[in-house]
Parts: sequence; C-alpha cells; structure tokens
Amino acid sequence: MRAITLVLVCMCTLWVSAASAQETSACKGNRDCGSSQFCDWQPGKCKQGVGTCKAKPENCVFQYAPVCGCNGRTYANACFAAKNGTSVATKGKCSGPTPSGCGSNDQCAADEFCERPPGDCNTKGSCQERPSSCNGGVFPVCGCNGVTYDSACEARMNGVNIAAPGQCN
Repeated sequence: MRAITLVLVCMCTLWVSAASAQETSACKGNRDCGSSQFCDWQPGKCKQGVGTCKAKPENCVFQYAPVCGCNGRTYANACFAAKNGTSVATKGKCSGPTPSGCGSNDQCAADEFCERPPGDCNTKGSCQERPSSCNGGVFPVCGCNGVTYDSACEARMNGVNIAAPGQCN
C-alpha cells in the first residue's frame, strides 16, 4: 500500500511540475501554447509585448461579471473568456473598438486576421485567431477580396472576411 501511495505522490508531483512549467511559457499568440492553453496577457494589454501560456479552464461558475475579451467579444466573466482562449481587455461589456482594434491583417499576429462582421469589409475589426482546419460541408461565401470560398471557415482560415453568402458575382 505504501509503494502505491508513493508512486501516486511522485506521479502527481511530476504532473504538477510539468503543468507549472507549461503555464510559465512566454507567448505572442495562442499558437505558441499547447492545445489546452491560451496566451494570457495582462488585463488591458491585449497582444502587447509577451504573454504567458495558461491552461484554459474546463469549467466556469456562472457568476455574471461581464468582461470584454481581447477578441472584442463580451463574456459572462473572466473565466469564460479564458475558457474561450482570450484574455480580458476591460471589465464590463464590449463597446466600440477594443484595444486590439485593427484595420488590416498586418496589424494582427501571424496566426490571426482582422475579423469584421459579415457584409462589412471596411470598418475596424478585431484580431481573431485563424482556424487551422475546417469541418463541415460546402456553404459558399464571397470574400471581401472577391474570391468565392467553400465556407466561412475556409475564408477565415485564409484571413479573409465575408462580403456576402453565396458565390461572388
């Protein structure tokens, strides 16, 4: 019994040490972190300087204390923002341009693009991570660059916003 307990204690210590090492990795975007982590920035310092890889929470308590994520989306609280892989830009709901507001893909990290609402190709957007793969059928969309994509996901994967549903004319 003591041998089993000792082995479990050692295994837990190794796991905690490995997790701690992963959580202190420096990052400039989510792709610098593991698949169950995100790049956490100081509140209000979205994508400025270097962040820290932190584990995405698996569960969050629903306590309404809204925050605006660095991706320009409002979350119920900071835990839900982290669970969705983003840091907190400000307390409260998002309104207007966020600290990561952008006008072009050049203003975002290499693994991101300047996302705008569908049908809006010219206003300020927010830097969003590009999907690395797309699952699903073919639902053509016309990109803001005049190219037809098989899906909205494929357009985003190529760093392109959606001008309209369907094929481009």
